[in-house]
Amino acid sequence: MRNKFLTISILIVFFTYGQKKPGFIKKENLKNTKWAEYYSVNKNYNEAIKYFMKIEDSLTPIQIRLYSDALKNLNNLKAASKIMDPLVRSNYANITDYYKYVLLIPDNNKLAQEYINKANKLALEGNNFSNIKRSNFSYNINNLNFNTEKSEFASSLVDPSSGLLFFLGNQGKITKKINSNSQIYDLYKTKINLNTFDTEPIEQFDSRFNSVYQDGPISLNPITKMLYLTRTSNGIKNNKNIQLDIFQIPLKNIGKQLPLPSEFNIDGYTTFHPSVSQDGKTLYFSSDRPGGYGGMDIYSIVINNDKPVGKVKNLGPDINTENDEVFPFSFSKNILFYSSNNNQENKFNILMASNEVFNRWKIDILGKPFNSRGDDTSFSIERKVRTGFFSSNRDGGKGDDDVYAFKFTPDIIGVEDFYVFNGTDTLIVGMKNILDNDIEKMIYEDPLIQIIPLKVSLIDNVKNGKLILNQNGSFLYTSNSFKIEEDSFTYKVVSDYGTSEKISVILKNNFKYNKVFRPIYFDFNKSDIQAQFKPRLDSIVESLNNNPKLKIEISSFADCRGTEEYNLKLTQERNKEIIDYIKARIENKNRIEGTAYGESKVEGNSGPRYTIIFGRFDNETSANNFVNRNNLEKDEIEIIKLKNYFQVNLGSFSSYLDAEKYISKIKKQFINAKIRKISCKNRSELFHMKNRRTTFKLIN
Repeated sequence: MRNKFLTISILIVFFTYGQKKPGFIKKENLKNTKWAEYYSVNKNYNEAIKYFMKIEDSLTPIQIRLYSDALKNLNNLKAASKIMDPLVRSNYANITDYYKYVLLIPDNNKLAQEYINKANKLALEGNNFSNIKRSNFSYNINNLNFNTEKSEFASSLVDPSSGLLFFLGNQGKITKKINSNSQIYDLYKTKINLNTFDTEPIEQFDSRFNSVYQDGPISLNPITKMLYLTRTSNGIKNNKNIQLDIFQIPLKNIGKQLPLPSEFNIDGYTTFHPSVSQDGKTLYFSSDRPGGYGGMDIYSIVINNDKPVGKVKNLGPDINTENDEVFPFSFSKNILFYSSNNNQENKFNILMASNEVFNRWKIDILGKPFNSRGDDTSFSIERKVRTGFFSSNRDGGKGDDDVYAFKFTPDIIGVEDFYVFNGTDTLIVGMKNILDNDIEKMIYEDPLIQIIPLKVSLIDNVKNGKLILNQNGSFLYTSNSFKIEEDSFTYKVVSDYGTSEKISVILKNNFKYNKVFRPIYFDFNKSDIQAQFKPRLDSIVESLNNNPKLKIEISSFADCRGTEEYNLKLTQERNKEIIDYIKARIENKNRIEGTAYGESKVEGNSGPRYTIIFGRFDNETSANNFVNRNNLEKDEIEIIKLKNYFQVNLGSFSSYLDAEKYISKIKKQFINAKIRKISCKNRSELFHMKNRRTTFKLIN
């Protein structure tokens, strides 16, 4: 029954979330939400779950994803699937939600396949090239000195320690019997100085290795040292077109034996441009084999000790199009570079694919200097030597295609951040934190920043509180006092490829302690709280709950009518009403001090007071007309109802002399004004109402 209720509650939240303002979630749930998100991003899943359980009836889609992930990471798949179930059945689910849900229901193959089919029909969010800046000036590209007026391309740094570089070049002659649709190339090698990019004289592989038609490009399995290469198949088909396949040979046997064809080639179709993953377990390649999306598509196959395992897998519609996708390069488990001519100009651009989930990829296009108005292909980066290569036939080169080299020197930058804290309440920043904001800016400038790990390092600590700053950019901050108006700290973004300049984070106090705690007033001879003043008490409750260190001193007063003993008891009752109201709504109840003063603090109650009488009138309207007609300051005037008339008084003076000094200034205008003693009990109702109050004083 509880799970059914949870599902209904979550769906209700979905359908109201977009219609209500962000403040519709209860205040007490906001803090639980913040803590849940904070512990989630810091992988403290047990703590995250504790807080998510407190807000199960008001989960948003983002929170459901985090909650389910936390349960999954603790191997509680059943609970994780129950949390995700209402989301995937709503209109708020995205493609990633469907795929992640599949992982939570391993025993329900039928339902899992339904969601996979549903997800496969949808486009992945985030593939928007407009979010990338078109030019980046952090990289200097170098046209290598072995380039000629012909084509040199598809370089591969086989041995970074020695600078051994393989590439394709020097067009061969096409036999008249062969009707080839493309140029034919041979494989060459050289050594390159990775600091200056100078190269030694090139060396062509001998005829025992280079075939009559075409060889390369190549890729080396970094684990087994098996070399994979594109090579012309032995036979020539009836249509007189050559066929390119992938071959393999141990690197140590080059020149000693011929490469052997790989098992996943298909007779009659091209299979070329191999790239082995860094862990040596996956081989990527391009092919026009049946079942693709059109032209050349990029595929992968799992390999074990350089033997294919399982089936060849098309990388799907996020990467592949009706045009050509070629020259894959596996940088890491989740990052793949490739080139595609799926654009209006049909020119090859270099793109980067980030694996999101299952076989779905987020695509970014590189800007200048890597992409140009020409064809740009065969992009690679070798992380150990922080050096990259690509090929291009752009303007300004030496020939058709040239090989370019560059140092991978990403620009590590950040943006100043601004956060608001509330008094001594802990500021909790989990999601959308300082590093998230920095990465968003860096990706816009240079999408390559996504291939390196980044973390933050504290430089200047806060001065007026306590800070816990995590390497992922999340942090906790608590001010030492609710009176602190502003605090700050600085940090740097740190990576293996450089460090940012110092970045500032400004923390601004949003707690207006001098305005929040207004007094409340009581009816004559009453101690119950009037409805109109309860919002003021609720504001105090909110501030106490938001500020664990905050204490309140409550003081209650009475007007001077009645006996001292009675008024003291009345203010004690008023204090109790206020204290009970607040304590029932806060966690730490020992932060309230209360004092009842009775009538002891009432002005003029402990000694004589004097006032200036302007006149006496039959009714209150006449008295008010007199005040208005003579432009008297209403804040200084009291209209007092006596037995049969209304009296207009000005001021309250502690001595006759003070009253006499004042009346001398106005005697000419008000010749009938007189000084009289006035007792507290004969003051106006407004005066008495102001004394029937409870005030609140902050204690830090």
